[in-house]
Amino acid sequence: LGFIATVLLGAAGISCGASRNASSLDVNPEAPRVTVGERIQIQGIGSEEVAGELEWEVVETYGGGLLHSRGPLVTYVAPASAGTYHLLLRAPKAGGGTLKLEIPVQVHPWAKLEPATVSLAPGAIQPFTIRQRGLPRGTFTWTVEDPDSGTLGPDGVYQAPAQPGTYRVTATSTEDKETVLAATVTVQ
Repeated sequence: LGFIATVLLGAAGISCGASRNASSLDVNPEAPRVTVGERIQIQGIGSEEVAGELEWEVVETYGGGLLHSRGPLVTYVAPASAGTYHLLLRAPKAGGGTLKLEIPVQVHPWAKLEPATVSLAPGAIQPFTIRQRGLPRGTFTWTVEDPDSGTLGPDGVYQAPAQPGTYRVTATSTEDKETVLAATVTVQ
């Protein structure tokens, strides 16, 4: 395992290029993104000013966790709620003092619309459900493409139009506008 970590550090260090501030600390990836409950490895990169071991800390009380808190490579475990959380990276500075870098980590929700595809008879009813992690329940708005695409209630119950065709049902999170789920409905 030590050998693998060494190879990872070397490869990441080569591909990283110049740090954002050559006289301090940097991280790779520069803008960590992860899904709720998942893990991500983050590498701390120090300049010649660093005179000791890197130390990591999660700033928020419920902001996730670290599998270990010392060394150049840490594994961050995202919390159960989506949001922006912060890691604090510290290192002793050559000649005294401490270098610090606060790293924002974007934790995105996980969501899935079921069923993703369905075939219905004209006028048939189909309930859609959302499986999700990281967002409060009931925080999605439901829409259909246009008025002739059938009707859709606020609870995700869809009624197919009388006209055969292919239609799209969409659920958009009111908490995270990037979370947009879609299902395809074929009416025949």
